[in-house]
Amino acid sequence: MLVLLLVLETALLWQIPVSFERVTPAKTGLQVSESYTQEPAIKLTIDYKGGFNINGMELPDNKKETLFHAMLDMIDEQGENAPLRLRIERNANYQSVATVLDVAARLGLTNISMETEKP
Repeated sequence: MLVLLLVLETALLWQIPVSFERVTPAKTGLQVSESYTQEPAIKLTIDYKGGFNINGMELPDNKKETLFHAMLDMIDEQGENAPLRLRIERNANYQSVATVLDVAARLGLTNISMETEKP
């Protein structure tokens, strides 16, 4: 508010034309998938503690190596072109999301989608 007053005061003092625009949020066009549990895929959930769950199997830790081997097993099971469906719980650790994306890139996965909880 103080900055706005200073801008207006400066504009009036120096007679600088000032215009204000109303900014509206951009529409992203992102689609919400209803088929998270229906299509065959590697379904990986990241919980709020940073833990991983792959196709219903909770991993014993959140180490990158553990995740790598678990995802590799899923690729062997479902094929190299298996889509990766990430479900990210609210307040999930961003480092865990980055770890999953890094491992997915190392494994050559390119069909990746993300699902988050509504606030």
